[in-house]
Amino acid sequence: MFHSFQHRLKIVRVLEDKLSNWRAKGVIISGLIEMESDGLDTYLKIVEKHRKAKVRKAAASVAAYMKYTQVVPRFIDRIFLEKDWSVRYALATSIARLSKEDAVEKLDEKYNAIQKQLTDETKKYYLTVHYAECLGAMGREEAIPILVGMLEQAIEHQRKQTNVLIVQVLYSLGEVGNEEVIDLLVQKRYERAFFAENVKNSAHHAMDKLAKKYGSTSISRYLEKKSDS
Repeated sequence: MFHSFQHRLKIVRVLEDKLSNWRAKGVIISGLIEMESDGLDTYLKIVEKHRKAKVRKAAASVAAYMKYTQVVPRFIDRIFLEKDWSVRYALATSIARLSKEDAVEKLDEKYNAIQKQLTDETKKYYLTVHYAECLGAMGREEAIPILVGMLEQAIEHQRKQTNVLIVQVLYSLGEVGNEEVIDLLVQKRYERAFFAENVKNSAHHAMDKLAKKYGSTSISRYLEKKSDS
């Protein structure tokens, strides 16, 4: 037990080191993991159970710079249990790096499985919020159709529910969207589909972010260029 505690402490010390970057931490922690037969499990317990969110976040982040693709199922399970958004973000980005093409598919499967088990509508709602958040963090274009579908449903129900979901979906679309998403958001704005002020602001922010992705300083400038071409 004491030996295991010392091993865990060494990994945490590396994670909390302010002088080394993620890649360097990944090399050191990989070495520590390989030194013990249960090294990987010790590391995963830090990701899942350490009392400090900043340590859980660091442990999740460094996975993107290590070779252990077998951690992905545990990370996906953890995303929907984790209370801290910064840790969820780190988990999602590492999953995307380790799983590559099927990252979104794997997360989607887990999300749908949990949704089927839930009966409480509030829990279902916030599970979807976290799902949308993680899709944006993954940075994968495969998430676009899922997020667009969420947006359509969220718009239909925005007068009945809190706007947390629609704001999150818009933010994530700003992260992973393409020119078709810009067209969609412009159309929704033209149709006055966004009612609340925070939703309008989120939609504008998403459009501005995507416009910069395509070389314009703002959505207004993007639309000007498009009309001139």
